[in-house]
Amino acid sequence: MSLSQLALILCQKLLLKPSEGFCRAWRVLNEYPQELKDALLSWAQDADLPHTQISGFELQRVMEQGGLSAPDALEIMYVMSRSLNDGVAILSRCTPRDTLR
Repeated sequence: MSLSQLALILCQKLLLKPSEGFCRAWRVLNEYPQELKDALLSWAQDADLPHTQISGFELQRVMEQGGLSAPDALEIMYVMSRSLNDGVAILSRCTPRDTLR
């Protein structure tokens, strides 16, 4: 998928400004680990999300825990892939307090 195609999908589905869509698409295509990239591209094509995990954190669990869309959960997982402690801190700040049990 090209940068422009992915940016357009991100802008349409997430209601992003073009600059945000292009920057996010570029990061996905150029910086995301392959497993996260594949998951985002599956989401963009309305395909089933693959079983994806980073450092023991599964995509479905991150989505549920934070009440996040797949792209937002994958963005946090990208941070986890770069700095686990920072990613976990971000996720904990995005998690509604009533789900922290």
